[in-house]
Formats: sequence, structure tokens, C-alpha cells
Amino acid sequence: MKIPLNLNGEQTVLDANPGASLLGELRKKGLFSVKCGCDEGKCGNCMVLFNGKPVPSCKVKMGLVRDNSVVTLEFFSAFQKKNSALKKESKNRKASTANDSLFDEEDFFIYKDILSSFLESGIHLCGYCNAGKIFTAYYILKNNPRPSSEFIMDSIKDLNYCCTDSLSLVKGILKAASLKNAREEKKLSVQK
Repeated sequence: MKIPLNLNGEQTVLDANPGASLLGELRKKGLFSVKCGCDEGKCGNCMVLFNGKPVPSCKVKMGLVRDNSVVTLEFFSAFQKKNSALKKESKNRKASTANDSLFDEEDFFIYKDILSSFLESGIHLCGYCNAGKIFTAYYILKNNPRPSSEFIMDSIKDLNYCCTDSLSLVKGILKAASLKNAREEKKLSVQK
């Protein structure tokens, strides 16, 4: 069955069984940031952003994906290159439109804040559990500008992050929130 969707900011059509898991189809497309961990939707290793919300791709059936947006970590690594190319192509045209993606340059900056903060906090990004850690942090920062340690701890409690401890992860997300807030305050002061 042909299933149209927005995958990593691009309109695409996947030929898949509606009962197949999104995880399997993403891996067939060469999107290996999604890992098969528990295959029960509990560990976070196969996490994607589904219409902007982190979900385990192993539990999403392809029939549900039709006409929706799916983002993997590969999107963020390619975003800056794509955005730069679009800006060079036409300075009069918007670099990203609602039809291209649900994400904009600010989302890329949040991703960069997360990576910097994780590095500074000693959080190892082994590759296996990155999607769960990064997308959970991203969702927290997008929806809660000043998250508490307790809120973050509750948000990460079900993730299987094998290469770091929970206190370091909380510290890293708090640091990312601080970086994001400082960047936004600086932007506001420049606009005044």
C-alpha cells in the first residue's frame, strides 16, 4: 500500500503493509538512528517525533502514519545543510514553509543546545539510546521553558539510557533549558 507522509521534512510515499511497524520501515529506508530495543514501546531507543511528539516507532503501525509527520534524528543533522542551500537558492523566498516541515531554525537551535549541554554534562551519546534521550529533552524544552528537576525525572523515568545515569541526564536537560532561555533573552534584547 502506498502511504504518503512527511518524513524528515520531505513529502514522501512509502510502499508498506499498513500493519507493519514504522520502526521496520524507517530502517529499510536507511534511517538507523531508530534502534530496535525492547520492541514493546518502553525503552525509547526507537523514538521518533510523530507530529512533533516523541513516540516509540516500534508501536506505530504504518496505517496510522498516512498524511502525518515523522522526524528522526537524521533530520536535525541534515537541517542546517538544507536550510543553507534553500537560503542561497533564493533570498526572496522563505527558507522553510509549513509544507516543507513542522520545524524551523529555532528547532535546530534547541537540538544544538541539547547536544552542547549533554557534552558539557558528561552525557555520552553512544548512538543506541540517543533518540530517546534527545527527543525527550527536545519535547521538554519545546513545551516547558523552565522545567523542574522533578518534572524532567518523571519524563525520563521509562527511558532505557544505557550510557549515562539519570542525574546527569536531568542536569544536561536543565543546562539545555538554560542555554535556550539565554539565547531567547538575547534575541529579545536585540529586537528592542
